[in-house]
Amino acid sequence: MAADPQSFNVTIDQYFALEQRSLDSRHDYVDGVVVALAGGTPEHAALCMTLGSLFRERLRGTGCTVYSSDARVQLSVSRFVYPDVTISCDPADRANPLAVLTPRVVVEVLSPSTERRDRTTKARLYLACASIEAYLLVDAQRQWI
Repeated sequence: MAADPQSFNVTIDQYFALEQRSLDSRHDYVDGVVVALAGGTPEHAALCMTLGSLFRERLRGTGCTVYSSDARVQLSVSRFVYPDVTISCDPADRANPLAVLTPRVVVEVLSPSTERRDRTTKARLYLACASIEAYLLVDAQRQWI
């Protein structure tokens, strides 16, 4: 992961302590590096909500759950991220208060400040997670998925 003024190194215990104290912000944690996540625009939030609602309607009755960007996803022992939309079909994920453990689909809505990381670093992380079957990038500026 490239150096970033909003990132710093901590242990996993320090990360969880930080997350408990940070009621108004979220952080990704990848192999000891914490990255503060920027807040989204109203347009970004509306698009995420629309996508989540469409997935939820399509998946109704399947046992799958659609999660918003408030759901932390554990990709491995040392990797925790907050995708914009996550789909899991494992009932155990609904009962886990810390993270979705078996994501099947993750969606990132691109913005100018996150596009590079979503296309590179996060893409590699998601593709390395065995349970993920699809990683979708949504670009509202170009109307492209």
